[in-house]
Amino acid sequence: MLVRSRIKPYLILGMTVALISGGAYFWGLRSSVLSLEREAQANLEKARNFEILRIKVMKQKKECLEYLAREEGNFDQFSFCRKFIEWADVLSLGQDE
Repeated sequence: MLVRSRIKPYLILGMTVALISGGAYFWGLRSSVLSLEREAQANLEKARNFEILRIKVMKQKKECLEYLAREEGNFDQFSFCRKFIEWADVLSLGQDE
């Protein structure tokens, strides 16, 4: 009985420390997961915006190719289209749609 009464406060202290440590660990883990989730959402938004921009560039490139194929129009537009196509090719944005 005497041994149990001496061990009991240490047991309670140990359990308290373990519970506090576990709670702190999971709180930190939760914060880390929330941070990663916010970062992932931001990256998804960037990917969506990039895809929209890629589609617009490919559309403009297609319009320029059609304009150059007609072989009519003013020199400024012809020059713009030629340079735009070169620029779009340098970007390597994937296949034409």
